Formats: sequence, C-alpha cells, structure tokens
Amino acid sequence: MSSMLKILTINPGSTSTKVAFFKDNEKVYEKAFSHSAEELSIFQKIVEQAEFRWSIVESFLNEIKKVPDAVVGRGGVLRPMEGGVWRVNEKMVKDIYNGKVQAEHASNLGAILAKKGGEKFNAPAFIVDPVSTDELDDIARITGFPEIERNSKTHALNVKAQARRFAKEIGKPLEELNLIVVHIGGGITANLVKGGKIRDILDTRTDGPISPESAGSVDIPQLIDIAFSGKYSKDELKKFWYGRGGLVAQLGTNSIEDILERISMGDSKAEFYTRAMVYTISKSIGALAAVGKRINAIILTGGVSHSKMITDEIKEYVESIAPVIIYPGSIEMEAMAESALLALKGKVEIKEYQ
Repeated sequence: MSSMLKILTINPGSTSTKVAFFKDNEKVYEKAFSHSAEELSIFQKIVEQAEFRWSIVESFLNEIKKVPDAVVGRGGVLRPMEGGVWRVNEKMVKDIYNGKVQAEHASNLGAILAKKGGEKFNAPAFIVDPVSTDELDDIARITGFPEIERNSKTHALNVKAQARRFAKEIGKPLEELNLIVVHIGGGITANLVKGGKIRDILDTRTDGPISPESAGSVDIPQLIDIAFSGKYSKDELKKFWYGRGGLVAQLGTNSIEDILERISMGDSKAEFYTRAMVYTISKSIGALAAVGKRINAIILTGGVSHSKMITDEIKEYVESIAPVIIYPGSIEMEAMAESALLALKGKVEIKEYQ
C-alpha cells in the first residue's frame, strides 16, 4: 500500500447508488446514480439488484481509472450488532441473501457490493456503523408488554460521524460527552450518545416523532381498534410507518421543499402539521435529555435540517436544555472512509461477523 490509502465507498439507497473515492480522508471523486422505479421494477427482491448495482460501481471505477486499497459499503438492517468497523465476510453476505436480517432494505446491498469490490481488487471489504447498530442500555429495552422489547435501528453512520465531528471541534474526547443527535430526513431518529455509543433512541418508525414519511408514536388502543376494523390490511397499516405516514399522510407529499413552499404561500394546514412535527421532535429531545443527564449539546443533522424554519423552531423549544448545533445534511461517505482508514492503520478494531 502507498502512503496515502485509497478507499472506495458505496452507499446504495432505495432510488440511488452513491459512490466516492478517497485518498486518505480527501474525497477526490464522487458520483450519484439515480434509478427510476421502472428501472428497478424488474427485481422482485432487493438482493436481486446486486449485479445491476455493481455494474454501476464498475462504470464509475472505469471512468476514474483507480484501484482501491479498501472497499466500504453502507451497513444495512442486519442482525443487531455493535457500531464500528465490521469486516464483510461470507457469513454476513449469506445472511443477507438468505433473509436472516431485520428488514429488506437497499442499504443491505452495501455489504454485498463491498465484498464484490474486495474480491475484484484483492482488498479488504468493510461496513461501518450499520442501520442495525444496537448499543442500547438494558433498561432502555424494557416495555410494559413482556413479549415486546425495544431495539435499535437508527441512522448510526451519520449520527456517530456528526458526534465525532462535534467532539473534535470542541477538543474533547467523544467518550466524555453526553449528546443528543437528531437525524431529520424522510425518517427521523433522536439518539442519546453517551460514552461514544448510542444508548437510547426514539425512532419515527416506532415510538418517536412524526416525520415526513412515518406516523411516529400513536395511541395504541386506537391503533388496535383500527387494526381489527378491516379498514386496512396488515401491509397497508404498516406503510404508515414505512413511507406513507406522517406529513405525506396529512399533506399528500413527503417533500419538505414543497411543504415549505406551500407555507410561504400561506397554506395554514401545511404550516400546522409541520409545526406538529417540530413539536414531536422537540418532545423526543426532551425525553432523552431527562434520562441522559447533563447534556453537553443537541445536534440537528440530516437533509431536513437545511430548513432554517424547522431548526429555529426546534431551538426555541430545546435550547434551554443545551446548546443546539446544526450540521445540515449527512457525511455518510466521509464517515465510511474515515472509519476504514482508522481500521487499516490499526487505530480502531475490525470486528468479525459471526
């Protein structure tokens, strides 16, 4: 390996494949490939897209004419696992193909694509801080329903990267900080980061806030009545937490840009439901602050945090708890490259999937 390590990062999303090439921590090439619904409709399952997605990655590599020293894919909704750097091995890929994962999601392709790249270039393949990162405190798992335990599926990659970014900026070890990091996108997760680990979360798809695409926490007895009313099938009802709930159910769109435009044109309904979303995000922050104790900072990140209206209103609710830091968007590609670089240099552990 040369003195500057070359790292390929791959981030497969539901309608896109993002690829970037780094020399150490410097991003030198990046490209996002969009996929239409029609283009993907020929595949019955997510894993069937692997060869199609890999051909796109190869076209990127042929264009830039570079060979990586390591390949990193976004970690998906695998089995519950600690955060950190995981080597992609045959067992992990087999589990994904055999459906031994928590959900079928495009991010699961990250490990498959990383392994293909590793084999092609005889390079190590990794995933970093997968969606299924589960570091919850035991007490945070408990519910009043003995058959149901809370678990963790979160935006771990961006959440941990932004927490590290803040710690570096203030010159303190992350392990000494208590942070609340809220990723605000189509889905929303509020994360309590203590000792460098995500110790509790409130997720819009379970017991968290309303989001552009998910219903968030609802009245359970009412939900039970609706579930047995015959109005919705099981799959139809689940979609209120997976793409068809929240603002899209109330306003007919999940596009924050469109909603903010409607508000600017005087749409009082759009403004009311957006404020309701902000209210529930702020409540989630307050709940985590209560159990987090002595919060050093509240970090707002993710695509929706580009909206000053939304972040300003959240600040009004929660800035009495701790300083509010805005890191708009995500730094997932940078986070993958940074973690892989540290692993290759022996500065962080490479975990082995069993």
